[in-house]
Amino acid sequence: MATDESFSVAALRKMRERGKVILDPRDPMQAARALVTARFVSDDHRLLHRHRGTFWRFQLNHYASADQETVRAEVWTFLEQAQRRGQGSKVVPFKPNRARVSDVLDALERRTLPTDAGLFRPHRVRCGVRSRRARSATLAGIPRRPIRD
Repeated sequence: MATDESFSVAALRKMRERGKVILDPRDPMQAARALVTARFVSDDHRLLHRHRGTFWRFQLNHYASADQETVRAEVWTFLEQAQRRGQGSKVVPFKPNRARVSDVLDALERRTLPTDAGLFRPHRVRCGVRSRRARSATLAGIPRRPIRD
């Protein structure tokens, strides 16, 4: 079983330089870790979080809701480009199907939950007037900066 360290940004870059990300089709959590590292990490900040049944993706300077179809499409695209070990340790295309994509999406939901329950707790607005956008983001409990894992 792969650990988080096995899919560090440096390790994933080396795999991509060689032209392959090799995944185990029976281990959706490994694929979710690789997907998060490949598509949803920037400068050691995770850009995708799951909170209250919704994916939140960091865009420019705020978190915006990412619909399920968009995230599912990202999973399909990532798995289409991945490879797996076939018979005799031969590297073959991953060949995603509906079941594999759903398994990886379930693992991604678990992988992108906040690591600390307090990370997405709504901040209290004490006094003063804020812009509607800042106030709605603050009251929704969504931080204005990416969160480090």
